[in-house]
Amino acid sequence: MSARATMAKKPKSKPNLDQMTTRALKMRQEYADWLERFADFNNSTTATLFAQALADFAEKKGFRKPPART
Repeated sequence: MSARATMAKKPKSKPNLDQMTTRALKMRQEYADWLERFADFNNSTTATLFAQALADFAEKKGFRKPPART
């Protein structure tokens, strides 16, 4: 087999609609600290806090409700 030989490619499968994805947000440490304190104040995690805030904002703007996060 030559050095240029390639491995067989896997056929692409359909995306799993239940697959989770991650997004990163870049922020200053001072803002991150504030966000953590607010999440604690809200008895939630930052992810839950973002989800609640975005759902509330979407509703306020007349946009449809988001799908379930998990």
